[in-house]
Amino acid sequence: MNKERVLNASIWVISALVAALFLLSAIPKFFDPGWVSRFARWGYTEGFLYLIAVLETLGAIGLLWPKWSAYAAVGLIGIMLGAMYTHLTHDQGIVWNLMYVVLLLLIAWHRWPQRTHRR
Repeated sequence: MNKERVLNASIWVISALVAALFLLSAIPKFFDPGWVSRFARWGYTEGFLYLIAVLETLGAIGLLWPKWSAYAAVGLIGIMLGAMYTHLTHDQGIVWNLMYVVLLLLIAWHRWPQRTHRR
């Protein structure tokens, strides 16, 4: 198996795992009232909670669609940066957020349209 195929397969696996993690994060935001109270503690509205849940869901789906995966990754990085700001200003850890950002950067870098046309 050549190096390019291994890299492409690796990016698919990473994309699928990150998409699953975002879906597992987004779905409870629609149904678990605990999320409403968390967002309220952080100073955000219930509407903002649902906006984040929708964006995470769309981003997760976008990660699995190669033509959109780089853009979905960049959008999800934006959400993660916002989450990091929120967690830092409320004395919470950001290790998981950083892990997501690194994986999303890998996906965006590999799937970026100008980069994939050069192959």
